[in-house]
Parts: sequence; structure tokens; C-alpha cells
Amino acid sequence: MDGEKHFRVKFWSTYGKDCSDAPSNVTKLTFSNDSKADMTFAFDVKGPFEILKTKTNTGAMHPLAPKVEQKKVLNPKPVTMFCLQPLKIVEVHVKFQTPKPSEQQEWPMIMTNERMGEVTASFANGGSQRFIVHGQLLRPKIVLLTEKPSKNDKAMDEIDFGICNVDKARSITVYLSNITEVTAKWSLNYVKFPKKAVVSQYTTTEWERENLQKHDDPDVF
Repeated sequence: MDGEKHFRVKFWSTYGKDCSDAPSNVTKLTFSNDSKADMTFAFDVKGPFEILKTKTNTGAMHPLAPKVEQKKVLNPKPVTMFCLQPLKIVEVHVKFQTPKPSEQQEWPMIMTNERMGEVTASFANGGSQRFIVHGQLLRPKIVLLTEKPSKNDKAMDEIDFGICNVDKARSITVYLSNITEVTAKWSLNYVKFPKKAVVSQYTTTEWERENLQKHDDPDVF
């Protein structure tokens, strides 16, 4: 709608060997010359992105392109200057420089965190073509679905077993829903119920007084 060309790169916080369906932070762009003349240009990238490598089937060389020596290089710099012949293509692999999921200052604990950048092709005649890059850092979110809503403003949902006989067992069915496209890795863990060290009937709410009467026993679960 803004007249610009956009493409999106997604990256999941659960990316790894145990999550084979997670998208890669490297995307491949293919540019073609559909005109009848050679196109001489160079690529540039801005934002948290980098050109990882390039590949082309053109037979011409950019006049300012450095000559590549035939020797083994551990980390060769990608070629970004091209003279693209008609009906030839060039592949550009753009990498999204993502922070580690554990770095919460760089990657906040929210479902979507977007970073912006751009890939620009600067032509020999002074013109340019810009491609806006949207890098999305995505985290999963698990939502607990229960029959009864919470009675307080401390939690979204509350599970209540009601009055139970100590000689019997009672079960409740709960549902967990992943409301994101990111594969979620989760586990159930016991969390000790916190209690106030100093309790006053003048400073506690009705909900807090009810919680103080609860007996926190992980063995019953």
C-alpha cells in the first residue's frame, strides 16, 4: 500500500535441533534482469541484517568488483557488485542477526518484537531500488483454559477443586492452548505458595485472608 517492496524474516525463540519446523533466520532473495541491456549495480544492507552470500549465472563482471583469488578463505566476503546480463539472475542470502532468546533486554518477553532494515540496489546510472526488511522475533505463549474465571485480579484463570474428602481423589480437566505460531516447549512445575511474614487483619484483603488458610502440600498433586 505504501508503494514499497517488503519482505519478512521470522525467527522463533525455540529454534534448534528439537524444533525442526522453526523458520531459519536466513532468507533467499532472487533478482532477475528482465530488460534487454546489462544492469550494473551494487547491494547494500542496513539494520540488523547482513548479506551472507550471493550467487549469480551472469557472464559479465562489475567494473569495480574486486578480483577473487583462487585460494581457500575461511570466511570469504560475499560479492555485492554485479553486472547482470539480460535474463540472468542473482541470489542474495540475507541473514537476520538475532539476539539470544535468553537476552531479555535485547529480546523482551513478548510474543512479537520487530526489527526494521532494508536492502538497497544502487545502479550505475544513479538510480536505486529499495527493499524493506521486517525481522520478527517470535516467542510462544501458552494460555490456560478453565471452566471458571478467576475470582481475583492476580491471575487470568483459577482452578478450584472445591471441598474434597481426604480419603478420596478428585480430578479436573484443564486445557492448554498455544495462541501463537511458535512451537512451545513447556513443563508443569510445582511452585510454592508465598505467604506474608507479617499479617495484619487491617492490611489484608478478603482474598489474601482466604489464601492464608490454604495448606500448601505438593504431595496431593
